[in-house]
Amino acid sequence: MKKNHIARFEEVVQRFVEGTFARLFAGRLRPLEVANALAHALEDHAVPGPGDLPRAPNHYWVALNPNDYDALLLEQRNLSDDLARHLFDLAHQMGYA
Repeated sequence: MKKNHIARFEEVVQRFVEGTFARLFAGRLRPLEVANALAHALEDHAVPGPGDLPRAPNHYWVALNPNDYDALLLEQRNLSDDLARHLFDLAHQMGYA
């Protein structure tokens, strides 16, 4: 069931970056790849909480090549906020605290 949530998250993020924006990053790191890595980190690092309610991490660190970082932010200034919102939504859908 968790994989189903990851798949839905990936679909949402993919729609987010489709079209012209995605073509700008041909051959470069794409926001979808960052989003997928974060979604997997959310799932992989969840821990049991009170009442068996899984607790998702609330801090994530992303290390990027400076060129990738600059290219991502050039086209998507709010990328970190958008990714955080999507991770929050995914955790909520999965029933994580």
